[in-house]
Amino acid sequence: MRIKTTFAVLVLATAIHARGAATAEDFARKFSKQTILVIQIDTKSACPVPIPCRAHVTGHIVKVVNDPGQQGRLTAGFDANILQQRPGMGDTGWSTTFTDVGEQYVVGSKPDRPLPETIEVPEWVARVKDQEELVGDLDLILSSAPLPLAARIATLSAALTSPGRRGGPVLAGYLVALLAESDDRDADAVSEAVEAGGTDSLSTAGKNALLGSLWQEVRERRMPPVILLRLLVRVTMAYLVDAPASPRVDEPDLRLQIVRNQLPWILNSEEATAVLQNELASVTKDRLRRRAQESEEWDAPPFSAVDRRVLTRLAVLMGGTPR
Repeated sequence: MRIKTTFAVLVLATAIHARGAATAEDFARKFSKQTILVIQIDTKSACPVPIPCRAHVTGHIVKVVNDPGQQGRLTAGFDANILQQRPGMGDTGWSTTFTDVGEQYVVGSKPDRPLPETIEVPEWVARVKDQEELVGDLDLILSSAPLPLAARIATLSAALTSPGRRGGPVLAGYLVALLAESDDRDADAVSEAVEAGGTDSLSTAGKNALLGSLWQEVRERRMPPVILLRLLVRVTMAYLVDAPASPRVDEPDLRLQIVRNQLPWILNSEEATAVLQNELASVTKDRLRRRAQESEEWDAPPFSAVDRRVLTRLAVLMGGTPR
C-alpha cells in the first residue's frame, strides 16, 4: 500500500505543474484554499474483497495544518465511511491510499465541508511516513507564502540544509517554482543548498519529484534559465551515482527515472552536455564512468538494451570506452 501512497504524493506534487509553468504562488494558493488535516485511524470495519467497498472508520484529528474556513471544530473525533477502490476508478483521494488502523494520513479537502465529508471525499490523501517530509513541507510553504521572494528563498535554503530534515515531493515542486522566478543570485542560494544537502536534503520520492519538475521546467522553455539547466545536470548525475542498485519496494527507482528521461535529454542537448563536461569534478566523472560502464546491474531487468546504450554514451563522455 505504501507504493500507492508514494504515487498519491507524486500526483499531488505534479498536479500544479500539469496546468503549465507553475509559480510559487500557485503552490501556496493551492494549499491555502484547502482544509488540510493530519488524521489518525483508530478503528476500521472489514472491507470485503474485491474492492470497491466502503469501510467505516473512526479516528481523531492529530493536527490542523490549514483551516481557511475557520470552522473551529476540527480537533474533534470523526466517524466516516470511506470508499476504498483501485487507482483510476474514481476521483476520491482514497483511490490511491488504503487505510490501516493506527496509521496517520494527511487529507486535503475543500473548505467549509462538514467534518465527515472532509474525511470521506478529500481531494488528496497521503500516508504520513515522516512528518518532516510532508506536514513540515506544507507548514513551510504556507507560513512563508506572505514573505518577499528573497525571504522565501532563505527559508527554503535553511530547510534544505537542516540536519536530519528530508523534504518530500511537494517541497521539491515548490523549490523548482521558486527557482524559475528568482534572479540569479537568489537562485544560486537555493541551488547551493540543494547540492550542499546532498543525498540527505530530500527523500527518495522528493528526489524523484525534483528530477521530474526540473526536467519539465527546462524542456518547456525555449531558453531555460541557466541555473535550472545547471541544477538539472548536476543533480541528475549526483543522484545517478548514489542511486541504490536495489531500491526499496515502497520507493521510486531513481535509476529508471534518470536513464529513461533526464539522461537521454542531457546527452542530446549541447548546452546540458557542456555543463556535464565542464562543471563536474574529476572524481564525480570517474564515479559516473564506473557506475555507468562497470556495474552489472544494467544487464538485468528492468533495464533494456536501449538503456544500456544510453549509459554507454555517458561512460564514453566521461572518459570510458565503448562496451
